[in-house]
Amino acid sequence: MNAKEIKNILLKELKDSKKTYLIVNKSENFQSGNIMILNHLIVKMKLCGIYVTLNRPYPSISTFLEKDNIDVSKLFFVDCTGNNLAKNIKTDKCNFLNNSQSLTELSLTITKLINLGKFDFLFLDSISTLLVYNNLETTEKFMHYLINKLRVLNIGGVMISLNEDKSNKLIPVISQFCDKIIKI
Repeated sequence: MNAKEIKNILLKELKDSKKTYLIVNKSENFQSGNIMILNHLIVKMKLCGIYVTLNRPYPSISTFLEKDNIDVSKLFFVDCTGNNLAKNIKTDKCNFLNNSQSLTELSLTITKLINLGKFDFLFLDSISTLLVYNNLETTEKFMHYLINKLRVLNIGGVMISLNEDKSNKLIPVISQFCDKIIKI
C-alpha cells in the first residue's frame, strides 16, 4: 500500500473524534502512518491530544513530528520509554514515566491529563511495545480498561498495533472493544 492509498483510507475512516480506533499497521508504514494520522487529527480535525510514546523518547518523537509539520503544541506527551537522558529535560509538555511495565502509573497519568479537559483524543503509539514488557493477558486487561475509560470520559482514541505475530494474538481481543479497526 502506498502513501496516497494510506492517506485516503485514513481520511475516509477517521471521521468521528469520539470513537476508538485500532490501527493495524505494517512495520514499514509505522512512522509515515503515524504522521498521517496525527496530521489528520490535529490539522484537519483541529483536535488536541495526548500522545503516549512507548518506543521512542519524547525529544526524538517531538523533533520527528515537527520536521513533518505536526504542531506539537497541540499534543501532550507521556514518555514511557524509561530513557534517563530524556527525563533530565525540563518541559511542561511531557510526563516521563519509569517504563512501559508500570501500567498503573500510565493509567493514573492518562486519567489526570484527561480530567484537565484540554484533550480530545489519546494516541497510543504501539500496543506491540506493551507486549514486549507485559504478558498478553495483562496487556489485554489494560487495553480493555483504557478503552472503556476513554469511552466513559468521552475521549477519542487511536491505538496503533504492528501487524506481527505477537500483536496478532491481541488484535482479535481488543478489536471487540474498539469502534473501528483500520488496516494500513
